[in-house]
Amino acid sequence: MEKIKIEDLTWEGNSKKMYEEIVNSLPPMYKAAVKKKFEVWINQKGEKNIKEWNIKHTIEKYAPKKYQDKFMLVYEKYRTEE
Repeated sequence: MEKIKIEDLTWEGNSKKMYEEIVNSLPPMYKAAVKKKFEVWINQKGEKNIKEWNIKHTIEKYAPKKYQDKFMLVYEKYRTEE
């Protein structure tokens, strides 16, 4: 099975805006690690379609507690799905 890359994803709603704002808010040394972790997740799940709730779930499950509130503000700012 071919590896899914971030460039291959279909982003629904504002999920791409959310992802980009969160990644861009990180210190440079963490950006690559977060991108890699996200690629591992999409490949484990076989996900090519990213919805806004996927971003919320990823924040809740993988973000360190001290960053969750900050990242959830980004999610809430762009959220269009109920």
